Amino acid sequence: LVLLCVYCSADYDGDSFHGSLEHTVDSAPCVRLFTNDKDIGCRTTDDISVGALYEIRSSDDISHIKSIDVEFALVVPGQYFDGSLISLLEKHKPKGVIVYDENWVPGSDGRYSMDVNTTQGTGTAQADYTFHKNYVWNTYGNGGMYKSLSYPVVRASDNEVSYLKHMCSENRKYGMDGNRVNVAEFKYYMGKKKVTSEECLAWRDTYGHRSPQCLPLGGLSVWATKGVLDDRDKVVVTTGIDSVSFFHDLAFGANDAAASIATLLAAADAVGQYVGTANQTTLPLQPLFFAANAEEWGYAGSRRFARDIQHGLECNANVAANASSSGLPLCTDPIYPNTLFERILSDSVIQHVVAIDQVGVLNDDTLYIHSLGVNTDLFELIINSTEGVENVNIAQSSVPRRIPPTPMTSFLRENNNLNGKSVVLAGYDGQFSDPLYHTRFDSGNKTVSVDDTVRSATALARSVIAVSGGDPSLTPEVNASWVADILQCLLEDWSCPIMSKYVSYETANLGEYLGGTVHLDAGESPPSYYVGVLEASTGGLPVVQHGHYVYGRYTGEWDAKHDRVYAVPNYLEAFIRTSLSHHLGLEGNTTTECMTSADCGSCSVLEYSDVQMECVLARCQCPSAFYHLALDPGVEPETTPNYFEVVDNTSVAYTEPYWSTISTTVYPTAGRSISVVSLVVGITVSILSIAGGLFVRENMVKLKVL
Repeated sequence: LVLLCVYCSADYDGDSFHGSLEHTVDSAPCVRLFTNDKDIGCRTTDDISVGALYEIRSSDDISHIKSIDVEFALVVPGQYFDGSLISLLEKHKPKGVIVYDENWVPGSDGRYSMDVNTTQGTGTAQADYTFHKNYVWNTYGNGGMYKSLSYPVVRASDNEVSYLKHMCSENRKYGMDGNRVNVAEFKYYMGKKKVTSEECLAWRDTYGHRSPQCLPLGGLSVWATKGVLDDRDKVVVTTGIDSVSFFHDLAFGANDAAASIATLLAAADAVGQYVGTANQTTLPLQPLFFAANAEEWGYAGSRRFARDIQHGLECNANVAANASSSGLPLCTDPIYPNTLFERILSDSVIQHVVAIDQVGVLNDDTLYIHSLGVNTDLFELIINSTEGVENVNIAQSSVPRRIPPTPMTSFLRENNNLNGKSVVLAGYDGQFSDPLYHTRFDSGNKTVSVDDTVRSATALARSVIAVSGGDPSLTPEVNASWVADILQCLLEDWSCPIMSKYVSYETANLGEYLGGTVHLDAGESPPSYYVGVLEASTGGLPVVQHGHYVYGRYTGEWDAKHDRVYAVPNYLEAFIRTSLSHHLGLEGNTTTECMTSADCGSCSVLEYSDVQMECVLARCQCPSAFYHLALDPGVEPETTPNYFEVVDNTSVAYTEPYWSTISTTVYPTAGRSISVVSLVVGITVSILSIAGGLFVRENMVKLKVL
């Protein structure tokens, strides 16, 4: 009764319980990652972390943090969650942080991008891969994303804001150490204090059994040629297809990823339709489009692809083309479903690389040329390629010999001869012009422009034709309505009809090959472009199916009739491959209609004369687009699926730890004062009980009961 009276004395109105003592907050977490050198991101130091709710409403409230003498959890409007607050919290650590936005969007006058200002440079584990790693591209960056925070941070959904504010206002009214306190409980334990990727991948349990505690970041990149691969020298056209945010589920990447993907695919469509003139029906150089995955994490996709084509594959178990169901050679140790990529540089050389970056919003309606070298002839060729095209401008960057981080970086690291022969076409000049870069606000069609994306695709297509030795004035027009449709899908919902149509042929072909039904999940809406982890079931890891077993590497005897080698792509990867195949494979098309590749015949690629044609948008065509593993070159799969080994501990090797249940809950609890009252009452009751017992015993003795 005493405890109940104390609890009720707080004059609690009961409304904030919402029918239950606990309320689970709908939120997106900041997740912890490992590298071979350190960890970054957010976590709880124990299984559970609990603190009294304290809302930041002004800069004065931030100053008050230093005087809080109880364990606390912050509720912070987005405009106050920046680098300076993170620095303050390094000294005055909360039990957790809940961020909310409530329609706030950052402007160009702050530093709300949680990326470093030297993008993929100083302050990141991958700095040594980046040219001019100290150059400031992202003036809006505060570096929070690459810090190791010993407390969890989540971004609450908009429908949680009023409830959180109410709970905080009660704490402000009654005190954070009163009889009843509203608290937040965080469950985000993601490993001990110091863990590296090498340690967590090689982890063993208490019995000495192998028990990895993480998976590497990665997926599948896509490469494709105009027509089937041949021995012409190449022009590589590339962009990254992933993005990142402090909160991975909110890496919407509208300008960073979606607009670049739409631009690459629309340009591929125009380049694929180019037929030249009667005197030149074939381009002297063959365009090769490369959509690189896991680029935000140490250029993982492009570094592996550039290494593999430059140095070839050390294959321990080759399968010849005549023993492969595709009619192309493959390798099962390590697993590559086809090894045609080795012929890119064995039969030809890369003459140029053209990359694009942040092209959904053009600064001054202009695409800027960035290059490590000064090649006046190449620059003029690209600039003149858009001559006479209305509202499409290309100019040299005002900052010479500097390149922003793109997949082109990896090609230049592998081949110095490309330094003065490669360019980045970007929607900014000396620094990024987008204050929403790598933030959760880089989202939706209000962030990017369809018109600018069409202009960028037009400039890219014409530049590629010109650099490939063709006549840019004969480049077919970019399909503006297709760009508008596909950009809306990429920004809002991957399950839209146009993407679903493309993906349906990919799943039908894969299902026919595996003898079952394959379903790919289109994910949330709007979609996140965070790459995620590489794993066997739906995460892109190539595997071999031999009998009833699945292998991450396979050195046994190959059964051409029954064995299968495959990788299950995600929805975006499947769409990109099918789209590039459709747009660039026109030269290999037939009039044969199909439902799956089983309805098609064979064709020739290089000297391989019995290559299985594939069904793409109801037409059979010779394959010209392929997946390529996007995994840090310092990490290799092992025989057991989802087991990996670090083979180069100098490589960055980003991994994400396993976790069980992660959650943020808010509820009222007894404060510190009631604990003191309970202790005092308990001691008092104990003393009185002892005294009463002695008194009763004495009287019972007198009465001769004892």
